[in-house]
Amino acid sequence: SVILATGGMSYPGCGTTGDGYPWARQWGHRIVNPVPALSPITNQNCWSHELKGITLSDVALKICESNMRNSADTTRKSAVLDQQRGGFLFTHFGYSGPSALNISRMVSLHSSPNQLVLECDFSPELNQEEFRQQLIGRLAQNSKQSLANVLSELFPRRFVEQSLGQLGYQPGIKAAEVSKILLGQLTGHFKQSRFPIDGTCGFKKAEVTAGGVDLKGVDSRTMQSRHCPGLFIVGEALDLDGPIGGYNFQSAFSTGWLAGKHVEKRQKFGVFDCKKDDIVHKNQIIPFLRSLQRIRFARSAPTQSARLSSHF
Repeated sequence: SVILATGGMSYPGCGTTGDGYPWARQWGHRIVNPVPALSPITNQNCWSHELKGITLSDVALKICESNMRNSADTTRKSAVLDQQRGGFLFTHFGYSGPSALNISRMVSLHSSPNQLVLECDFSPELNQEEFRQQLIGRLAQNSKQSLANVLSELFPRRFVEQSLGQLGYQPGIKAAEVSKILLGQLTGHFKQSRFPIDGTCGFKKAEVTAGGVDLKGVDSRTMQSRHCPGLFIVGEALDLDGPIGGYNFQSAFSTGWLAGKHVEKRQKFGVFDCKKDDIVHKNQIIPFLRSLQRIRFARSAPTQSARLSSHF
């Protein structure tokens, strides 16, 4: 028996350079094109670089396909390819944090990532009108304070000052001086900002590889190859990836453990077929794999989610 546990292509400095893919292909397996996942998103020459180091704990992100790249224009609707919500970090090269890393998979899969925009909702717990009314109330209660002070109760100060500058206003403007036009601009900015995208940091910084050995060629009850008896394929070499949060580690550990248990059985009892009532398959590994694919794919890739559901 041979267990193929060569990993994917993420973090090649650790030795994961995709060596297992040509081997698996040689043994009759189809390889789903590997792309970086959980990789920071990049852009160039964007004002958001001035926000580097700012972390926001709850941001709703959308990846939109559009030729519109102007973050100040919030009127044009775009097709939403994926959406995520969670922590968000501005960096000197683009965007990171859990929400950006999770959504980066769609950027990697797109044929022209520089035609995508990242739409950010910095107050996702409120809809646009609720946020607008919240601003009106805070401005009325603190009319003598500067607008920057009022907004700093909601967002980091440097984020507020840079945002006002992007809209063409000085941070010292008084709350009482905010016009209906500025109120609308503030609402659009904090609820529907759009930032350009160039791509991702690639495999060099990716935490996991999307793509790999097609799951149809592997028996999920044993992780044994359907094309080459005695060959077991596990971990990131498979076309199986999940969101940030330890799911990919668990997938690697669980598929490796499952393959190891069945290799042990092969050595002890010879070649065998895993029965459907095998307690390892029924009660331990498969429920985890099902939950993993639901978490990762249900929100943005229903066809792939259905494919995984039918496989496991």
